[in-house]
Amino acid sequence: MVNKIGHHSALFHRTGETGMDRELNTNNSMYNWIEAGCSRERLNIGIPGYGRAFTADGRDPLKALGQSGGGSGGVSSPYLGESGLLTYFEICKKELKEGFKRYWHQQHQIPISFKDGTWIGYDDPDSVRNKCKYVKREGFGGAMVWTLDMDDFNGQFCRKSKQNSIKCFSMHHHHHRHH
Repeated sequence: MVNKIGHHSALFHRTGETGMDRELNTNNSMYNWIEAGCSRERLNIGIPGYGRAFTADGRDPLKALGQSGGGSGGVSSPYLGESGLLTYFEICKKELKEGFKRYWHQQHQIPISFKDGTWIGYDDPDSVRNKCKYVKREGFGGAMVWTLDMDDFNGQFCRKSKQNSIKCFSMHHHHHRHH
């Protein structure tokens, strides 16, 4: 199996994706379930509270998607114990204190954090908001977050301060379910 750089929770496919790569996104997964006979109201999307890292050989982080990439980007989490897997608050800390820069992939509707060849795909309040709007627009049952303990609850690390991913999810998901 070839190790390719890719986002683990892209909302949509991107231009240039072919074959299985074009199918590895939330929208495609949801419509596969519908085609298999599930009703929209019974389907929920998953939103990860963690990020996945790759080594991107110093390329432009937006152009690195789909390219050969290795390993874990040289990062590991003391909290999660798996190389290349980071909590949202650890990614925020890298952006705030270690010089990682946030990029936005418009087609996938997700953020990427990047520095010196380390590429990290993750979800943040902007992508969570877009996913909650998607759930409402498409008439799906809802969304869930895996896992709550990976967020930045007190705003200590994330630039968005008190607007963490879970608060954003709660505000938009609550609106969807009760209005």
